[in-house]
Amino acid sequence: MSNDSTTTSVALERRPRAEAQSVEDLVRDFHEGRLRIPGWQRGIKWDVNDAQKLIDSLYRGFPVGTLLFWQRAADRETLTLGNRAIVVPARSDAWYVVDGQQRITSLVRVLSGDADEPFALYFDLDTRTVSAPGRGGVNDAWLPMTDVVDSRKLLRWLSKHPDADPDVAFDLSKRIREYQIPAYVVQTDDERVAREVFERTNNTGKSLTVDEVFDGRFRGIGGMQPAGVRDVVQHLEPLGFGRLAPERLHTMMLATRSHDPSKATTVGWSDAEAREALNDLQRAAKLTIDFLMEDADIPHVQFLPYHLPLLTLTRLFHFHPTLAPRNRVLVARWLWRGTTAGLLGGATIRTRATLEAIPAGGTQNETVQRLLKTVEEGRGVPFELQPDHFHGGHARSRVGALALWSLAPKHLRSGRPLGASDVKPRQLATKIPTSAGIGNRVLHPSVPGGLRRAVLVCDDPATLRSHCMSTEFLACLRRGDVNEAVQLRQRYVSTLTDQFVSIRTCWDESDRPPLSALWDEDDAA
Repeated sequence: MSNDSTTTSVALERRPRAEAQSVEDLVRDFHEGRLRIPGWQRGIKWDVNDAQKLIDSLYRGFPVGTLLFWQRAADRETLTLGNRAIVVPARSDAWYVVDGQQRITSLVRVLSGDADEPFALYFDLDTRTVSAPGRGGVNDAWLPMTDVVDSRKLLRWLSKHPDADPDVAFDLSKRIREYQIPAYVVQTDDERVAREVFERTNNTGKSLTVDEVFDGRFRGIGGMQPAGVRDVVQHLEPLGFGRLAPERLHTMMLATRSHDPSKATTVGWSDAEAREALNDLQRAAKLTIDFLMEDADIPHVQFLPYHLPLLTLTRLFHFHPTLAPRNRVLVARWLWRGTTAGLLGGATIRTRATLEAIPAGGTQNETVQRLLKTVEEGRGVPFELQPDHFHGGHARSRVGALALWSLAPKHLRSGRPLGASDVKPRQLATKIPTSAGIGNRVLHPSVPGGLRRAVLVCDDPATLRSHCMSTEFLACLRRGDVNEAVQLRQRYVSTLTDQFVSIRTCWDESDRPPLSALWDEDDAA
């Protein structure tokens, strides 16, 4: 399909037909493969709270909007829904969801999901309200919404709960099963028409993001892989760096094509250009994440002080996918010097200047030396941790958290090494004068009884040292001097952070290029 389809005038050969679909039919049709989600639809945006409001509206008889389907043949495929994969057969009369994806997928997940479905909801037969399970679990009066549409499941549940009011349960089942949602069905063989309808119906409400517009234009073209920015997101997730937002990846893709992504656009791109750009993005983004984790000592996106390096490194690895070991060291210095001097905050002028240092035709050695010059003004600028004011979203605090991570923290109960995705900078104690400081933060998962108790019962000195906790700190904590203990640890963490920064910025060391540059101006591997 050519990108000219975005500007070509198209029209329906016949008007959409109007009909109503019951909730019971919609759930069944999804499992039987009649309802499909086109590849150019945006991802799931709703959460369990949105689903709860939808089910409550159905129960109360409130309007829930109109659905729009595109009728066409569909191949056998695997549909992913939450944590489940559903294999559906080929059909000649499939309905692709043009408008209503969030509502339909929420209905299917709530009314036919598994026990561990994140969208699990219950109906309280006593208060007649729809609720998600809380920390206290559920009680006998809570009917699982997964047992409401299927009458056999409902009867089995009622037989196991003789005190439940069957009249209320049957009334709920009838209201949900028989609720009729208005729908229009578009019949056309021209995919351009369906895409234009999709774009027009999504011009109101929550606006499409740039990555969703891009995927909507190109996703599903000729079996292209990756088929869109969201596919790149999924490809990168197994690396363990955490999820990069599709919008950010879209900007990273533009950085491979332009030194000013804020002004770059994909308008006018051909199918071939989109395919090439997505493949380039996937390769360069993986190399970027590998570099951040292995060379820059940044194990997870939650620790990343600034996001500008994502654009810079993606452009760098696009043009120079195999950096010489010496150049990898120098690029890590560039990142840490710019970070600790506050030069990578992402202002448009700064972004453009940094990306301009990576020209399309430059050699690897020259490019790395130019990058280093972009942060030279940070020489002599001391890094200020501001240890009294920790904020997880601030770059300075994240540098401090990375210094704590450099100690390879262990679980206070089991002693096992912690993973970067397992931890949050949690407070050790509350209601103390120094509670806002970094000395009161521990990189650890939540534990029953709280972190303070876990520290007090930990008898392994190596585990305590992995959290920058000394015997003096522990002695203060045990005698109840919590504030003094936190102040003491704050001094330790400040010293640790200064050492951490000094080792990685290496301002006093030579930034010479690889020795091979003395006799070979070409890129060195």
